[in-house]
Amino acid sequence: MAIEVARGRYMFLPVKQYKNSRPPGFDLDKFLEENEARQRRGEPWLPLPKARSSSPSLEPRLEVKFSYNYLHDLESLWWIAMYNIVCRQVMHKDSTEDTLSCTNGQLKLASKLFWNRSQDARDTVITEQGYLRGSLPDFHENVQNALEVLLDARDGLVSGYRTMEKGPATSVDDVDHEMHAAFLRCFHTLAQEFKRRGVVAHLLPK
Repeated sequence: MAIEVARGRYMFLPVKQYKNSRPPGFDLDKFLEENEARQRRGEPWLPLPKARSSSPSLEPRLEVKFSYNYLHDLESLWWIAMYNIVCRQVMHKDSTEDTLSCTNGQLKLASKLFWNRSQDARDTVITEQGYLRGSLPDFHENVQNALEVLLDARDGLVSGYRTMEKGPATSVDDVDHEMHAAFLRCFHTLAQEFKRRGVVAHLLPK
């Protein structure tokens, strides 16, 4: 499931500009954490204090009514592909026995993202640039390239979110029409990569 759908709110609204115009002593990060806690309790969000600037470009867009869009569908497909890499162990192609390869790092990531379904961890994967790239060495060399392809697709997806959530006038039409084609190329590349390397993988034991 897309992280914005799971949270029921937009995650890429341009609030950073607001940090430079906030009232003295106002902690935006703490404000967001407190409101997320209120949301989990089923309570409404508290309103933001007025910005010092009257410029519309500096007004935070945090209380926008959430609406599902096609990028959320693409992200859902992305998570399915991630599951099929993160939660599988690769059989050694050059082994005479059915030996499987898996590291503790991969097991921890599978547990955090899929088995225990930590929403905070899933949020971080999408919202923090490069978060998963440090985990590449934890995976079998035969799937590292495929994982990089997926991480590149994640970057394109986030770029689409940021474009769509820039302002009230932004719509789906403002997002690159190549997004669907880019995802098709991504999955085609994954298939070709697995075929080229002759990857055989089995689901990890929970």
